[in-house]
Amino acid sequence: MRRSDQRRDAVFASYQRDVTGHPENKNVMLQLMNLENQKIAVLANLFGGQGTINVPSWSPDSKSLAFTSYALLAPEDAHIGAK
Repeated sequence: MRRSDQRRDAVFASYQRDVTGHPENKNVMLQLMNLENQKIAVLANLFGGQGTINVPSWSPDSKSLAFTSYALLAPEDAHIGAK
């Protein structure tokens, strides 16, 4: 969970119920919780997991948030878009 410095919110990634630990390469929900009233809003459904939001990610004014999402490519497709 990453708490904003200037706001009363925290953001966290959650996995589907059958996932244990903190693995990579899973479907996750990025969620925002208001720390005053405990209400939770889903910010994004994405593919990620370990590494999606591991560091302080809030902008200095606490209005924006950075996170990582990615897609896995089959080995034969890994060259697409590479230069």
